[in-house]
Amino acid sequence: MGKEIWAIAQRRGTGLAPVSFEVLGAARDLAQKTGATVAAVVHGAGASGIAAELHKRGAAIVYVADRADLDGFVDDLVAGVLAAAIRRYQPLAVLGAATFYGKSLFARAATAAEVGLVPDVNRLDVEGEHVVAYRPCFGGNIVRRVQVKPGAILVATLRPKVFAEAAADGNPAGEMIQLPMEGEAQIKVAESVTERGQTINLNEADVIVAGGRGLREAESFKLVFEMADALGGAVGASRAVVDAGWIPYAHQVGQTGKTVNPKLYVALGISGAIQHLVGMQSSGVIVAVNKDPDAPIFKIATFGIVGDAFEHAPAMTRVFREKLGR
Repeated sequence: MGKEIWAIAQRRGTGLAPVSFEVLGAARDLAQKTGATVAAVVHGAGASGIAAELHKRGAAIVYVADRADLDGFVDDLVAGVLAAAIRRYQPLAVLGAATFYGKSLFARAATAAEVGLVPDVNRLDVEGEHVVAYRPCFGGNIVRRVQVKPGAILVATLRPKVFAEAAADGNPAGEMIQLPMEGEAQIKVAESVTERGQTINLNEADVIVAGGRGLREAESFKLVFEMADALGGAVGASRAVVDAGWIPYAHQVGQTGKTVNPKLYVALGISGAIQHLVGMQSSGVIVAVNKDPDAPIFKIATFGIVGDAFEHAPAMTRVFREKLGR
């Protein structure tokens, strides 16, 4: 097949978000199957200084848009730069992360470049002359197979925590190409605020402890925070408790919140409405605590405890602290 497989890096501060290495890992795997060249794309102030890390992770070419006005959530301007690059260089595939930012950016970029977009992909493969992408749909009950025509450009967002990170086993020196700017931003970032209490990004967390309406009141959510602290994990929540104002929206897991894929997901007092299950059912190990033995969460749980979260959660937290020394 030839050509290039692009991995679009996502920034975090002056560096790279860990999910960038997952995308690059998927690009390396796909390039090996297609005979394509691995390339990375990075934007924002200081982007040129990050190129060496992307080379080291396996990118033979790094496309750079090193400008401060591309920092922050200015996806309209970044999408224009990316779309122009896609039209000019005609890569075989463009891969990015299915984060909040990625979902917005790649929808804009694919539309501007007039190419197809496959969102929330959890598997990529090659069959003959076709690149094939797989994505869950209808609440995860069906896996859709999308076959890309030979010569067509695939733009895909990849579900975080599914693809293995690219190993740092390459040469930090490589080709770097500067991308030209096109257009002016219609969005201006006035201020960036880190939300208090959300120290671990849900999309990147290996452990998530989530709470639902079974905890009865906002004050009881301390059980969730205490267990998350004992496990060194992040705090999640069902839509019901977010709507009730118990906890900010940034913690919401589900179809209208964040899709997560941790190694361990503990659900306290969550019944398991389909809206919530869609966002967490691909977790490695799922532990559910609920008084209702018929709660839907038990259908996908690895381990289920039928009982009161007020009784079991503190006991579990004590054991976690003892075993982990926290």
